[in-house]
Amino acid sequence: MYIMTSLLTSPRQVSENVGYYIPLADLRTRILSYTDSTATFSSATWARDPTGSGSGVYSTLVATSGAGLLRDMGRTVTSSTRVFRKVQLVVSTVSTFGVGGQAGTAWPQADFLTGYIELGFGGGGPFTPVASFGR
Repeated sequence: MYIMTSLLTSPRQVSENVGYYIPLADLRTRILSYTDSTATFSSATWARDPTGSGSGVYSTLVATSGAGLLRDMGRTVTSSTRVFRKVQLVVSTVSTFGVGGQAGTAWPQADFLTGYIELGFGGGGPFTPVASFGR
């Protein structure tokens, strides 16, 4: 006798085949935070280097081509033919499977180093210079 369940068999919440993105250019001003209650985008503070000194802890990972790795979080926001995809910066120096940052720090701008990148819609429109990796 088999018992069927609607629960996942593992704690993973995002599909394993979602993939990653690699920066092809400076993304510090192109990673955005999104506020659901007001449906507005703003600059993700963890991705910027506010002082301009290049010393931002995480901004250096998205400042140059190939320096960082962005995990696709499986959420899309569409706004007037513009498509944004939720990503999370993978940090190799932490022991929590690449998840860095903290929850609730200047939410939503710094929550666990997540943000949104704009993808081209139907081959046109503005986009974030990233390459898909690992799909």
